[in-house]
Amino acid sequence: MNRDGAMRASLDDRFSRAEELISEKPNGLLSSSPSNPNDAVNSEGRIHNDAAPLTLISSAATASPTPAHPTALADSLDNLAAKGVRQRFAALPIEAIQSNPLNSRSYYNPEAIEARAVSIQKEGQLVPVLVTPDAHRPGKYLLIDGHYRRLAMQSIGRKQMDCCILEDLQPVDFYRLSKALNHEREGETVLDVALGLQKLKDNQIAMTDEDLVSIAGENATKISKLLSLLELPSPVKETIQEHPHHFGINTAYELTLYQKATDGRMTEQLARRIVDESLTFRKVESIRKNAELGKRPKKQLSRQYKIVASDGRELGTLKEWDSGRVVLDVKFNDQKQRDALLTDIKSQFGLDGASLIA
Repeated sequence: MNRDGAMRASLDDRFSRAEELISEKPNGLLSSSPSNPNDAVNSEGRIHNDAAPLTLISSAATASPTPAHPTALADSLDNLAAKGVRQRFAALPIEAIQSNPLNSRSYYNPEAIEARAVSIQKEGQLVPVLVTPDAHRPGKYLLIDGHYRRLAMQSIGRKQMDCCILEDLQPVDFYRLSKALNHEREGETVLDVALGLQKLKDNQIAMTDEDLVSIAGENATKISKLLSLLELPSPVKETIQEHPHHFGINTAYELTLYQKATDGRMTEQLARRIVDESLTFRKVESIRKNAELGKRPKKQLSRQYKIVASDGRELGTLKEWDSGRVVLDVKFNDQKQRDALLTDIKSQFGLDGASLIA
């Protein structure tokens, strides 16, 4: 068989396999979770059994079945299906696919990208990425899920990606769906979540803290803690991103409190210790509390003396503090006594008329 014939046979095979897959799953990626766990999408974005790369497949309306195993992702997909979100499949130019501005993930491990690239070179793209048309740029698409696959395919010079195109999404759906997908794979760091929340505010999708609570489905206290992580020094945030399993929200939040009691350099050192020594939350909390105790100023003791005239009359008080402060508060009925005291004090400190404060 010549080269053209081989390519045509391969293309025909791709179409037939795609049609077979669609006949088995008429609702595509928005259908319920597979009953056979071996058919599930794994953490590397592959379908195990009969999945095949997809080129161009006709549109299909989504349904809203009850998932066999309710999860954050299944709930998000069901909600989209209930809103009438439609899907279609196509091979799109990678250059036409832009990053999701509300993607809750911000850090991509270079080693994971390289491993994904090797897998794609060997097996091809086994699962389409999720995209939605960019309402502001005709012919462009926003990537909802598949950032690792896109980065990997770009690194090996691929020009096209198989895509599942979701139509009629609302901007807030970009955030919810990408968050659910990242959560499903346990690849989302606390900083990813924090940055995702900040993007909702920056893009004016969440105008108030109450909006964030409603959209993110988290309580106000947790959201406040998450947003505070963005104030950490860049080296500390890099450590959290590179070693996410060491930094749950409570441990990471302890770093923000520790920074207030110390400084950025010491906070960076503590972040490294958390990784190198596998410090527990309780240990980090203890270190932070000790730092706060060390920062508190010691209570200054004071002593007050009553000043009494020779005839027993109380003239006033003299008060001194350990810090060195001295306050004299006296009142004289005798002008000569007053002038004599002032003369002594002025002489002691070398005061004259030029020292008067206007």
